[in-house]
Amino acid sequence: MAKVPTASTDAVPLEVDLSGCHLGQAEYSLLGKWTSITRLNLSFNALSDLPAPLSALTRLEHLDLSHNRLTSLPADITQLTRLRKLNLANNQLQQLDIPAMVELCTRGLQELDLKGNPQLRVPPPQTIERGGAAVRQFLADLAGGKTMCTVQTVLAVGQEAAGKTSTCGGVKGKKCVDQEQPEDYSTVGIETAIAQVLVARKPSDRLVATRQL
Repeated sequence: MAKVPTASTDAVPLEVDLSGCHLGQAEYSLLGKWTSITRLNLSFNALSDLPAPLSALTRLEHLDLSHNRLTSLPADITQLTRLRKLNLANNQLQQLDIPAMVELCTRGLQELDLKGNPQLRVPPPQTIERGGAAVRQFLADLAGGKTMCTVQTVLAVGQEAAGKTSTCGGVKGKKCVDQEQPEDYSTVGIETAIAQVLVARKPSDRLVATRQL
């Protein structure tokens, strides 16, 4: 494991693992001397704020900040212009600086891991669970001018001939199946069907639709 340098003449490695070290502020302040490192692991350090010298590490490509206590990120994280992978999993993030994250994506960020932050609502939890590449694509879409929508999952459960197939078909834009159609149009017993509906909405509005069969 690499040690924090004590002088500018100390040899500087390209990859540094300081996970679980619980360094003090004085030691973190020396990180600014490691301007040539490309990978830095600061996971499991109970960090509630990012060390200020971190923004000076402009050659960083991989940054692991997982398993800390971060609730937000400073806007100056955009100074890490070479960042390709950013791991923020298992923190206490409540919100992200979306413009800052979008800027990182336009500069080459490829993966952003946000799993294990249950209070985070943007990006949507479904996107976060799909992994860092999906989160990056979500942000890239925002940068490209797309607007955020809500995806609702519709689950239809019912006995035979209750209308499950017709309901799910209608949600997908298909014509409803007439009850006089042959039996193979009807599901037997209890069936489930899932359809995803893309619902465009204003940021201040929320649409909730409920149907009981």
